[in-house]
Order: sequence, then structure tokens, then C-alpha cells
Amino acid sequence: MIATAYIGVAVVEGMVSGTDQYLSTWVGERFILNLRNRLFIHLHQQSPGFFERHQLGDILSRLIGSSPPRPAMPVRCDPAKREAGSHLKITWSSR
Repeated sequence: MIATAYIGVAVVEGMVSGTDQYLSTWVGERFILNLRNRLFIHLHQQSPGFFERHQLGDILSRLIGSSPPRPAMPVRCDPAKREAGSHLKITWSSR
């Protein structure tokens, strides 16, 4: 009886933790996507004179350097492996 309750609590904890991680990542990614879209729309609305006054390399440098890259997202792993020092990470490029 107690073992079943413990397993149930562990399963619920895992589901809540996974959902929390998923939603946190999703909200962060949506924020960055919306920020970049608004920036590109703003650049497309600029007059041709703006691009004559500013060099393309400067604009691209500011654009790439100002928006943060997607960080590596750590994934939960077995506590024994975590104590041993091995970590599992999912990485992706910002392109």
C-alpha cells in the first residue's frame, strides 16, 4: 500500500516537473520568436535612406548580437548518473 502510494507520488512529481519544463521552454521560445519577428518587421519598414546611412554588416551584427541564442536545456537524469558527473543535455542551434 505504501509502496504504491510512493510510486504514484513519484509519477505525479515527474509529470508535473516535465510539464513545468515544457511550458517554461515553450514560453521562452515564443517570446524570442515574437521579439525577432517584430524586429524584422521593423527593419522591413525602414526607408531606403536608412540602409544607405547604415552599413549592412553593422545592422546584421547588431541584429545577431542583440537577440540571445537558445541556451542548452538540461534534461533530468538518473540521480546515480548525476552524482557520477555525467549530464545529458539537449542543444540546438539558433538558426
